[in-house]
Amino acid sequence: MERSKLLLDTCKTKYKFPILITYIDFKIKITFVYNAKSGIANSNMNIGHKILSSSTYDCNLCNLTFGVLTENDKWNKFRKSSAYEMEFFNKDEFEKTFNIIKSYSTILQMDENRNMSKIVDSEILNEVESVEKLIQLLKSHIL
Repeated sequence: MERSKLLLDTCKTKYKFPILITYIDFKIKITFVYNAKSGIANSNMNIGHKILSSSTYDCNLCNLTFGVLTENDKWNKFRKSSAYEMEFFNKDEFEKTFNIIKSYSTILQMDENRNMSKIVDSEILNEVESVEKLIQLLKSHIL
């Protein structure tokens, strides 16, 4: 609303008459795609893998945002307080929904027409060492 008022005031000053300005703020959607398959059997295998050999678990996004059984508290607070809509997919769900195959894990930005652009790819995600650094990375790219 502030931006609309600023634009209207600027136009009044510049053109000396009121102009109708419609400012539509499309909400950016951030899409997270985990390098893990959906389903109970896959979830159980992922939990076992995290417990037995977390260093070889092939989903750093999973490791950063979730512990063995529950969502990371810092991530949960960040996610809930974000101004951006976030959606989360396992790789098989993402492929089925969008008919797209990508390298996983990945973080995408989606506009109102469902056009996607990559924000963070799997190579960068694999180098992130903590949930705090993930949050900083996201803030530097989108927030």
